[in-house]
Amino acid sequence: MIITPLIFSIEVISSSIRPFTLGVRLFANMFSDEKVFAEITNIAPPFTHFLVPLILTLLGVFVAFVQAFVFTLLSMIYIGEVSHAPHDHDEHEHDAHGEAAVAHA
Repeated sequence: MIITPLIFSIEVISSSIRPFTLGVRLFANMFSDEKVFAEITNIAPPFTHFLVPLILTLLGVFVAFVQAFVFTLLSMIYIGEVSHAPHDHDEHEHDAHGEAAVAHA
């Protein structure tokens, strides 16, 4: 009896904080990509201002696509958990339909 309110409160907190954590994850990954780009291109300014930014830009575009995929996937999972009712199927119900199908065949 004591565990039920505890689990309920943990689930409410978990469900309400998910959009915030998803946004923080996206922001942190994009921010870190920009910081790494700035730091690497400023290591040796005359040499790292031409070819290195091109390579890092391609890597940044790849990271952006991966982040968009992860953001979309996690959003779909979170929305799916909240919007769909659980599927409770009784084994007895399946047995009755199976027997009826065999009898009609």
